[in-house]
Order: sequence, then C-alpha cells, then structure tokens
Amino acid sequence: MTIARSISDAGKVVAVKDTKTHQARRLALDPSTVAVLQEHRELAEQRAGAAGVTLGPWAYVWSQDLGSSTPYRPDRVTGAFCYLRDRLGLGHLTFHGLRHFSATTLAGQGIGARTIAGRLGHANPSITLRTYAHFLDTADREAAAAIGDVVAGLYPASSKRSSASSSARRGTTNRRPSRTEGS
Repeated sequence: MTIARSISDAGKVVAVKDTKTHQARRLALDPSTVAVLQEHRELAEQRAGAAGVTLGPWAYVWSQDLGSSTPYRPDRVTGAFCYLRDRLGLGHLTFHGLRHFSATTLAGQGIGARTIAGRLGHANPSITLRTYAHFLDTADREAAAAIGDVVAGLYPASSKRSSASSSARRGTTNRRPSRTEGS
C-alpha cells in the first residue's frame, strides 16, 4: 500500500494535502488485509460500473461518490469507527489508539524502531523511540536475556553461574524494585 496524501477537514473544508513528512511511503500488508481491500475495491467497481462510472487508479478507499474521486470527511471515518467500536463493546478504544496499538504490538514483537517509525510515518526513528521507549526497553531486556542464555551455553556450567541464570529466568534476581512495584 502506498500512503501519498493526507486528508484534513480543518475549517469545515476537506483538504487533500501532502503527508506530514512530505514523502510518500509504502507499507507491506498481510494477506488478510489485502483480501479485504480487494473485496472492497471490487464492490466499489461494481457500484461505479452500474452507474456507468469507472474507478481511477487513485480512487479513495473511503468515498461517497460513485467514482470514489472525493474522500470521506475525516470525522465521518471516525464516526464509522465509533459506531463499530460501540457495537463491539470496546467503548474505551479511540481511533488514534489504533496507531498506538500498532506501534506497541510491533515493539513487543521485537520489530526495530526504524521499521516501526516508517510504518507510522515518523520522519525520524528518534520520535518513535521517545514515544514508545518503555515498550522497546522490555524488548531490550528480553534480548539481553536471550544473549545471556546463548553465552551461558558456551561455557562450562558452574553452580554460581547456573544458579544466577535460573533465578534470572524466574525473575528472582537481586534487583531494586521499580517505582510501580510493591507500593
């Protein structure tokens, strides 16, 4: 998928403009998402064809007109999201929260900050690191434990090293409690 434009409705007028970074970006999509978008496109083509209109290659995904040449207002997309969210009993979720969900899920899966930044459209990975540092710290601790396990396997086991390694895996190391622990 290519993201080349953004849409705003500031001042009650829908405006199509450059992205915040002024650069188009390509995102890989999973097969299920591709299938949903293809089905949506086919339905839009059928509706347009029934009215004697042809969709162009840059047709909007969300549009009211038959040729999909004008975008929905951003508040309409948000309204549709809220309707679906409420029907699913997820009233605590916000549309913008989906962005954070995506970023933190990727960070939790060990995806690098540069890749996450690119998917979010951040011009610089430092923005991503500042915003999602706490999730990346968790991944870093897991990486340290993984390296420790590999290195521990390279040396003959001693009772001291073996004991420290197993207690670390159980989370019983001698460490200072965090601010959120044990209050």
